[in-house]
Amino acid sequence: MLDYRRINLIELPSKEIWSTKAFYENGFGWTLQDHGDGYCPFIHGLLDGGFYRSRLRINGTREGAALAVLYADESQAISERNTMLMAESVWEFPPPG
Repeated sequence: MLDYRRINLIELPSKEIWSTKAFYENGFGWTLQDHGDGYCPFIHGLLDGGFYRSRLRINGTREGAALAVLYADESQAISERNTMLMAESVWEFPPPG
């Protein structure tokens, strides 16, 4: 059932759908489906969404890109499995202190 007080669906750009799919499947155990070569939806937990192919270069949140924060107890293992696919390093969230 949809909740009118929260984000129910999010669409995010991806330069390479295959690497985005591999990152979330290998790192977090998500299941993503292919819908052609330009879109890959996910249904996971409380948020549904998808990745669409885009030529836009994402240069980080300083230039207006969305920041997706995923929490994982095993963040070091995820980082090691996805070293070649990660745009940013793993950092502690929430920040200490």
